[in-house]
Amino acid sequence: MLTLFVSTFTTLLAIITPLEVMPVFLQLLDGKDKAAHRTVARKACTYALILLFFSLIFGTLM
Repeated sequence: MLTLFVSTFTTLLAIITPLEVMPVFLQLLDGKDKAAHRTVARKACTYALILLFFSLIFGTLM
């Protein structure tokens, strides 16, 4: 299970490189306060976690 998690995490990290996405994130939230930045970042992490769990559970069934 740990091996699957590590391989999935590294694959997603290679596809969605945080350093490449950071300028887009900052540009979309230009002029917003710190609370808005945290809210959007928290939502993005939650959606990514849900997608990861969905792939973990249903990926093996497919």
